[in-house]
Amino acid sequence: MSRRAVLTAFFILLAASLLKYVWLARYCHPMADDWSYAHQGITRDLLPWLQGEYLNWNGRYFSNVLVGKGPLVLGLDALWLYRSVPVMLVLLTAVAAFVLIRSLARETLTAREQMAGALVFLSLFIHGMPHMGEGFYWYTGAVTYQLGNALFLFHLARLVRDRSARETSLFRSLVDALLIIAIIGSSEVHMVLMVALHGAAMLLPRASATGSRARKWWKLLLVIACACVVVLAPGNAVRSSLFADAHDALHSLWWSLLQTGRFALTWAIDPALLVCSAFYLPLSRRLATTELRFARAFGLNPWMTSTALLAVIFLCAFPAYWGTGILGQHRTMNVAYCFFLLLWFINLTAWDVHVFSKRWNVLPRLSPVVIGLLGVALILLLNLDGNGGDTARDLVTGRAARFDGQMEHRYSLLEQARISNSLVMLPATMDPPLSLPLYELHDDPHHWVNQCYALYFGMEGQPIHRGPAP
Repeated sequence: MSRRAVLTAFFILLAASLLKYVWLARYCHPMADDWSYAHQGITRDLLPWLQGEYLNWNGRYFSNVLVGKGPLVLGLDALWLYRSVPVMLVLLTAVAAFVLIRSLARETLTAREQMAGALVFLSLFIHGMPHMGEGFYWYTGAVTYQLGNALFLFHLARLVRDRSARETSLFRSLVDALLIIAIIGSSEVHMVLMVALHGAAMLLPRASATGSRARKWWKLLLVIACACVVVLAPGNAVRSSLFADAHDALHSLWWSLLQTGRFALTWAIDPALLVCSAFYLPLSRRLATTELRFARAFGLNPWMTSTALLAVIFLCAFPAYWGTGILGQHRTMNVAYCFFLLLWFINLTAWDVHVFSKRWNVLPRLSPVVIGLLGVALILLLNLDGNGGDTARDLVTGRAARFDGQMEHRYSLLEQARISNSLVMLPATMDPPLSLPLYELHDDPHHWVNQCYALYFGMEGQPIHRGPAP
């Protein structure tokens, strides 16, 4: 079988593996903050509400717009639109990964190879995300964090291209500025990563520089200005006041370091990532013969890339600990994993250029049989292990479909209770899917999760009780 045929078969299998995530979107449902934010979007004008969020909750000036005017403001009839968001984000992330790979290896890799690389990256990312449900299938979290991830990948691609551009048009500058503004306004972790990226770009050797000094300066200044808007939001202090361990430097530092070690080890020993690494090293050697960036390891040495690999996890954990004292959810670590993957492969290139190639001039050549076995192993791992395995089991066993039916029944009970102004007793969720987010009803009818339903369904004053599972 020819190399082209093998690549085509692998591409088809990867694409087919990703279809289960599109299928899963058919069964996702709004949860918790989705309902309360939609209620605010229905009952309040956008600008006054955004001002209130900035003064009383957080400084996410970009993602708050999307959160406040999400699909549910159109009513439950727009549930199909809510479910289209994860599909669009999966596609957008794939396109962003393709654009980044194309900007790095346009002269060496064919379009088919670039697309295969984008699908591998997307598959690895979804497979290993700490919380896939919150990352893609919970609207409030998805437009805050995953949209920011995709935009960040586009931004990185533009930085790579900017280095080879002799001049930047007004349109290109405007696009770059809009990306910077949107990414930093998405979440605090994206803000921190953007400041780190553009700060490092000013310090790194010329071989890894991106664009002219003037362009780098105006981008850095814009990054700092946008970061100040997020950091100086009065709402940050209001939100932090609700958490006893917020703004405890030693607590934040210690736990961020512990989480850095925990996640770094978990991700580094992932079999799927190790298989991809075996494929990547020969590819990196090939790219080094034609692409100057790879030949020079992006101007980085192994110690710098290894440090960056750990730093990206720390930088995503620390804001949560500083602001709340806890890592109560893993949405921020989804961001860390996205850029951990990128840095993992950059790190492999750096070690190969500076260490491996000097000790072993020729890498062990993989036989066609070994390549085939590794390819089959990768496809199996992506579908049977991690988030891919959870998704496959939820779909095949019908657990996701049953969850969909339970949620639809819950909506009908809420509507009936609203009309009759009667006691609301909602059954607890039975055998919930592992791959979808779930903020379960609480025994306390005044708990915030219960109140989110009450707000959206117009049932203020009617306590929502959680009953036994059906």
